[in-house]
Amino acid sequence: MHKTFYSVIYAVWGSDFCRQAWFDDYAKAKAFSEEDYRADVVQHSYSKQKSIKCAEERVAATLSEFAK
Repeated sequence: MHKTFYSVIYAVWGSDFCRQAWFDDYAKAKAFSEEDYRADVVQHSYSKQKSIKCAEERVAATLSEFAK
């Protein structure tokens, strides 16, 4: 199995550090990257089940973070 994910690095307002948002859809990642000042979309491709599961967990964490 082969699966592609996308990440975008963004600055956290009021702090000196950046975070990484993860997506399983390029269009959503691109839309997110175009808000304020954010980095370009980075594509990540995985074929190992363990790596895919980790990426899916990152996507879920991103969704949870922005659903607040």
